[in-house]
Amino acid sequence: MSQFYREIGAAVLVLTSLSGLSAARAQGDDRPHPPRESQDDTRRPIAVTINPLGLVYDRYGGNVEASPIPHHVFTGSLYTQSVPLWLVKSISGRDEIHDAGGTSLGGELGYRLYSGSIGADGLFAGGSFVSMPLMYPRIDADFRSADLVRFNALGAAFDIGVQKVTGSGFTIGGGVGVMYLAYDMPQDFRRLPIGIEPHVLPRLLLAAGWSL
Repeated sequence: MSQFYREIGAAVLVLTSLSGLSAARAQGDDRPHPPRESQDDTRRPIAVTINPLGLVYDRYGGNVEASPIPHHVFTGSLYTQSVPLWLVKSISGRDEIHDAGGTSLGGELGYRLYSGSIGADGLFAGGSFVSMPLMYPRIDADFRSADLVRFNALGAAFDIGVQKVTGSGFTIGGGVGVMYLAYDMPQDFRRLPIGIEPHVLPRLLLAAGWSL
């Protein structure tokens, strides 16, 4: 008989332990869980940057990058191009060239694939359509000096690089690429041949700004 009671007691003890464990688990499920940090909460889908290297050759403008979904970024840039006469004179070898003033507009529209998912962040590769200001020297009517004539060349570019978006939003990046311009020099009998008509050009990228 004592053996029977011992078996009954053991069974009751096991059932009690199981019911207590189930109650604790149910109570734990009822407790409010802290919200999981959503990756979308850390995304910065818009980046606005400038190109510091452009200041060397009188180019002033900026870039906007928009990431509607992670890894995929649409890019756009717009800038004004003035004339670095020192560069034109050194290429042409003519000191009589001058510029009446004014600026040209240029820009790009493209797409980049980024390794990061928070925005324009991480390793990237992408291409863009390009409208690039060019110019050539033309002899003035007095045939004593030359002025610069501007025109735009259309083309395409492919770039690779890396860009970092910090926790505060500061954004800095750089890369290299190649650009092809499709154009013919204007048929101008007063145009001075300068010996360089670039169609394939290397690209060195540097951008700094903020992501929102």
